Amino acid sequence: MASPLSIVDLTVLLEKDDNNVELFEQELYKLKESFDARGWSFVRITENLLEQGAETVDAASIFFDEVSCKEQFKFPPGYGYCETADKRMFRLLTGTFCDGISLPSQSSFSSHVRGLSALLDSVCFELVKSIAPTVFGASAEEIGVDQNIPLLRFSGGKAKKAAERGKKTLNSLTNRVGMKMYAPEDSFPPDILIPYGMLDIVEYVNRDSGKGVKAGEGKYNVAAHGDPGLLAFSLLSTEPGLKLLDPELDTWFGQEDLPKNEDKIGVFWCGNAATEVTEGRIPAGIHQVLTSSRPRKTIWYEICVAAQVPHSIRRHGFHNKHNFNEDPSSMQQAEAMTISCKTLTGKSVNLYPVFPHDKVMKLFTLIQDLEGIPPDKNRMIFAGKILEKERLIQDYNFRDGSTIHCVLRLRAGQEEAKVWK
Repeated sequence: MASPLSIVDLTVLLEKDDNNVELFEQELYKLKESFDARGWSFVRITENLLEQGAETVDAASIFFDEVSCKEQFKFPPGYGYCETADKRMFRLLTGTFCDGISLPSQSSFSSHVRGLSALLDSVCFELVKSIAPTVFGASAEEIGVDQNIPLLRFSGGKAKKAAERGKKTLNSLTNRVGMKMYAPEDSFPPDILIPYGMLDIVEYVNRDSGKGVKAGEGKYNVAAHGDPGLLAFSLLSTEPGLKLLDPELDTWFGQEDLPKNEDKIGVFWCGNAATEVTEGRIPAGIHQVLTSSRPRKTIWYEICVAAQVPHSIRRHGFHNKHNFNEDPSSMQQAEAMTISCKTLTGKSVNLYPVFPHDKVMKLFTLIQDLEGIPPDKNRMIFAGKILEKERLIQDYNFRDGSTIHCVLRLRAGQEEAKVWK
């Protein structure tokens, strides 16, 4: 059985060729033994991955500390910018979901996030394709279909083609409705489903006083748990804190337990999807995050299952919810509004979040999501005016709690249905 402190060389697993077959097999079976025994393994990663990770957390720190309008990037539940008593973080979906992300111009966060997301998508996809038959007992595509894992539903060139088709479809929708849309996956044919993973960039504040938790013995930022996805990859950690359980030894291990000269180390741990696909052979990697004496910055990526991502996030994302190519200082006062929509049946539906700089089309899209009324069959009236889809919300002087009314859009020559009062 592989030692809990054994280290698998990620580069070898990603670059199999005729010249390193023996070394590849050695690293592959070391990984399999570690996953079978405890559900996780330390890995030696490349300088390129570490550099991109470090540059991204530095850009994230600038975003967290200096961007005053970051509250507008919150997108419940738990996506975009999030802040709690002990951490600040940014969570996003990768793949084509990441293409439209646009953050304030004083932050280089956007470009770093896009670059790192593309790199991690590629690394994790290629890794699973390489190890899946031996480690999981099935091909990457079989696992993707069986467990509904967006990143793995296609193998080889199919993944790239799917991403390109998905992007083309989304761009077409953008051109038609004037806003970035993310349609539900079941509305597309299977061959254009979008491959994506989940990326978290986190700063645990670990302050001795104030809003952060107090560091000390027995304290933790995240309690012991397993994840729902197939694999998670902890790429970078600036301080000790991540601990992984070896169930055989009933002992927790962290990177600080490794030899001092091993400084290019990450961790892969398995989730519940790995347990299911191997019929219990591989356990979920149990891990926790202890507080450290100083703030801790970290990045991890998860090969998630589709069920982890709320439908509202898959459909619209939070990416490109705003156009922050404008001067962000002019956006600071814009707060999310709730608009009430009254249908012909008298039912009131709350539409949220709505911002003054959104296009009116967003209201039509939200009501379609909630009530199934297509935009081309619907008209909306506010203060006696028919709303034009290409106008901005702010053009109509909406306020938080304003009420709009739905009317049916009938064929030419027929009267509009009366507004329900």
